[in-house]
Amino acid sequence: MEFHGIDSQGEIFIQRAASLPAWAASDQGRLLYAQDTASLYYGTNTQWMPLAGFGSGTRIWFHQNTAPTGWSIVAGLGDRLLAVKGGTQAYNVAGGSYGGTWARPSHTLTESQMPSHRHRQYRQLAEGIEEPALHHVWHGVADGWAVRYTEYTGGGTSHTHGSNTLRYTANVGIVAQKD
Repeated sequence: MEFHGIDSQGEIFIQRAASLPAWAASDQGRLLYAQDTASLYYGTNTQWMPLAGFGSGTRIWFHQNTAPTGWSIVAGLGDRLLAVKGGTQAYNVAGGSYGGTWARPSHTLTESQMPSHRHRQYRQLAEGIEEPALHHVWHGVADGWAVRYTEYTGGGTSHTHGSNTLRYTANVGIVAQKD
C-alpha cells in the first residue's frame, strides 16, 4: 500500500487530528483519525473518504429514543412515515424531501353522487281489509305481507373527499445525523 507516495512494506501509521482538515492533493493515500467525529478517513484522489462507519452528515433512522454517541437527533422530522422515493405519486420527490400527507378522506356523499339504486319496503296488510287505492303500489301479497319499491335515486356522479387525521400503528424511532 502506498502511503503519501511511499510503498509501505511494513507498519502503516495513522495520523490523529482534532478535526478533518480541508482535503488537498497531497492528502491522497493518507490515513487520518479525526477526533471530533471519532472516524477514520482515507485521502482519495479527490476527497476524504470515511473508512469505517458513517461520514459526518449521514442520516439514519434508529428504533430507539435517544441518539447514539456521535450522533444528534434531526429536529423537525416528527409525525412522518419513512418512504422510498420514486414512482409517479406522492413520493416522487428528491431523497431528503417530504411528500404525502396524513390526511385521510372524509366525505358524506350527496344523493347525486350515490350510485343509482332503490329500496324495498314491506307492509303487513290486515286480513280481510282491501286497500284498492294502494294496489298499484303494493304487490306480491303473500301471507298478509306486501312489498313495494321506491323510485330509483342517485346519479353516480364523481365526488372528492375532505380530510381528517389517520394514524397507522407504527414502530416509533428517531432520525439522527452523524456529528
